[in-house]
Amino acid sequence: MGLIWVGHSSGLGYVKIPNFYEIEEMPRCSSVFVVEEKIDGKTFEGSSSCTVFRVRDRDYEICIYGEYMGITHLIFYRNLPNDLIVFDVRVDGRYLKPQYKLLLSIIIGLPHVPVKGVIDRIDEKIIEKYYLYEKSFFKTDLNPEICKRHPKLCEEFRDIYGEDFSEGVVVKCYEDGEIRSVKYVKPEFDRIIDTVGRYEEYPNRNIVNFDLDFAVELQRNNIKKIFGESTQQELLLELFREAYPATYMKRTAEEIIRSLPEKNRKLLELTIEKCINNPKAC
Repeated sequence: MGLIWVGHSSGLGYVKIPNFYEIEEMPRCSSVFVVEEKIDGKTFEGSSSCTVFRVRDRDYEICIYGEYMGITHLIFYRNLPNDLIVFDVRVDGRYLKPQYKLLLSIIIGLPHVPVKGVIDRIDEKIIEKYYLYEKSFFKTDLNPEICKRHPKLCEEFRDIYGEDFSEGVVVKCYEDGEIRSVKYVKPEFDRIIDTVGRYEEYPNRNIVNFDLDFAVELQRNNIKKIFGESTQQELLLELFREAYPATYMKRTAEEIIRSLPEKNRKLLELTIEKCINNPKAC
């Protein structure tokens, strides 16, 4: 029986991720932590992010969480493959583990945030040495409207970080359908906000282009980091190539699911069914 559309649901808000200096002890994990690039956008959550559909005569809720990247905040992105970049997926109230949330982002044709690596424990020195100061996967600069009014501030920031810097990283553990996480944001970003105010005072738009090759490159990077040198890599990327044109620039989870090619919808159904039947695996 195929996937049957039954409408959308309000869903739950996304989990709050604390800064590492706001917590007394680091999250613990019996498996591994995944390290992802923190991108500077607005969290996509609420009724637009969740939808309800039926698999084998039962209704399930799927929520797609990500960053809406159309509007420039402090970081100006010049080569985004979509204005919605996925960082988590929740099915029937459970957040999917890295392998499965990446798999769903591939099936539904939405780029996943750049994965930096996988580690077995959180150590501030390790994060700082290997991940915090890595370049962004995207081409970045500071909001040009801020730099027009505060050129010296921008010049000093570029002297420290150069070009194509990231905002920071998010480190997550997935256990029992929940997320334990902490984020590391470069302290200069807080200093800029304290000095110049919030991004709403400096309206600008990021550059979002339909670029299949770049979107595939991003997902290829993520597959290698999560799955290793998977023999299924090209098959997964072919699924993404099929769905990306259909779901590009869609605004809600409802639109995204409705737009999927038939093959991808069937694979989405099978994946959700597998996760419902074996939640510990997902």
